[in-house]
Amino acid sequence: SLYDRYGQKVMAGDSLSSTVTPVTISQSGRYTLVLDAFSSNVANAQVAYAFTARQFVDGTQTLPADGVVLGQIQAPGQVQSYTFDVQTADVWAFDSWTNRGDMAWSLLRDGVAIINSVTLSGSDASQRLSAMRLEAAHYELRVWAGSNATGEFQFQMLQGAQAGALTLGTSVQGTLNPGRATQAYRLTGTAGDKLAYTAVSGGYYDA
Repeated sequence: SLYDRYGQKVMAGDSLSSTVTPVTISQSGRYTLVLDAFSSNVANAQVAYAFTARQFVDGTQTLPADGVVLGQIQAPGQVQSYTFDVQTADVWAFDSWTNRGDMAWSLLRDGVAIINSVTLSGSDASQRLSAMRLEAAHYELRVWAGSNATGEFQFQMLQGAQAGALTLGTSVQGTLNPGRATQAYRLTGTAGDKLAYTAVSGGYYDA
């Protein structure tokens, strides 16, 4: 556990076999880290240990105009945040280009989480609904890694208003590049219309 100079616990104790959730200290000064053995350990045993205390800076940046992000978790516990403003309510979709179950994302609207802790490997349409309606507000998309994981990640936020126009009855051809990408199309329907799509060709993907 970590204590400040007044003896107040600022970081809860945990096993050295796991990564402790980072904390932000509120006061400058000396802190004391207490490493305590389990009472169940053999009294005359010698228990080896090793750990690394890290200081790191979370990243905050603006979501690029095309919504494509290539980021990196540089240290365990680091969070990379991407902010954007929605001026008019619209349908958006989060498209993960990284197949990692030890990395996750959350979406906050005006500081309140509306989507929480979804893995990057579980964000496609086959695993869960990836499209969502976002009302006009300020948003922050956070990406982090679990355990001791680090490394690069890539995703795209697609906006419905920027989707390509779709003409009913007309065959559409395209290429998903990279192969984990998502392509969006928009069309105008009338109440009572019965719609369907028929695959002409293509590989493995979800619609």
